[in-house]
Amino acid sequence: MKKKNNILTLILILAIIFIVNVIAQYYFKTFDFTDDKRYTLSKSTVNLLKNQKDVIYVKVLLEGDFPAGFVRLKRNVRNILNEFNSINPKIDFEFQNPLEGSVKEINQAKEALRKQGILPVTLFIGEGNSKTEKNIYPYAIFNYGKRVYVVNLLESQVPGVPQ
Repeated sequence: MKKKNNILTLILILAIIFIVNVIAQYYFKTFDFTDDKRYTLSKSTVNLLKNQKDVIYVKVLLEGDFPAGFVRLKRNVRNILNEFNSINPKIDFEFQNPLEGSVKEINQAKEALRKQGILPVTLFIGEGNSKTEKNIYPYAIFNYGKRVYVVNLLESQVPGVPQ
């Protein structure tokens, strides 16, 4: 009898976890426990997002193999865009790697980005005694109607000041 109750309890707990997981896939919610609420969207931002009638499409050029700092940046950008999308489902986004494909496709992508004023940033990645160079495009391209806005996702760095 006791073994049967333990099995039923285990099945009930697993069912609850499964149901919570299924529900959580459809609802995005974050909790900001900081004193200054730095990770909470302002009321004006929420109102702006709620009142958007047209689709806003965001293409983020942060897909690929990056060092830890850029993986963190990618995760944070994805989180904020998920939050925007949970407020207004008309905000759609995708992450792309502009340096993926054949040589011809990559060159065409670079030229198209250059025409939009989007230039690569060169990373110097040190692994042991060797250093490699890698070009990346840390940008988000917002398309709203016929308008296009390009946002550089990197803060400008002052020489000698660590980030």
